Amino acid sequence: MEQEQFKKEDSIITIEVFMKKFSPVSMVMEYRHVKTVKDAIESEPNALSYYSKHVGDSVVIGMIEAHIFGLNDSINVKSPLKPLQMKEIAVEIESTFFYLSMAEIFYVFRQAKLGKLGKLYGALSMEVILDWFEKYSMERSNHFINNQMRVHDKYKDDSLRSDEKKELRRHNEIITDHKNKDNG
Repeated sequence: MEQEQFKKEDSIITIEVFMKKFSPVSMVMEYRHVKTVKDAIESEPNALSYYSKHVGDSVVIGMIEAHIFGLNDSINVKSPLKPLQMKEIAVEIESTFFYLSMAEIFYVFRQAKLGKLGKLYGALSMEVILDWFEKYSMERSNHFINNQMRVHDKYKDDSLRSDEKKELRRHNEIITDHKNKDNG
């Protein structure tokens, strides 16, 4: 049973609001600033699974399908997708990549339209589109790993005692001096 509305931060959002916010036309304007994986992740906090739970699977799948339809129209290929193929791809994206947000879905399709996910060689297919999402998921994972490593590195030196910090600093100075002598 699909719910007509759901609560998000004390406001009621209807299916109509969801449809308007995430329509391909609205997203072109609203999410035009999304140019990196980081931007895509930070642009929309809620995942597909969240919206599927609150507005229903069919609404979310329908919205993804609308984005695929837009992609199909935007990219000049000899063999465009048929309606059933678009539905199947939308279902697969919603069920497999449930942890992505609509902003991330938009970002992947935008990258594809810009040719940044590889050449299409005349045809769109489920395999090609799902491969884009696999690649994006890897980029996304790497983003989180790198971010976590930066946080770890930031606090790594702060966990040392002051005498250990002095010793580490002196050690780094010796290495730097040694490298400078070898280069100079």
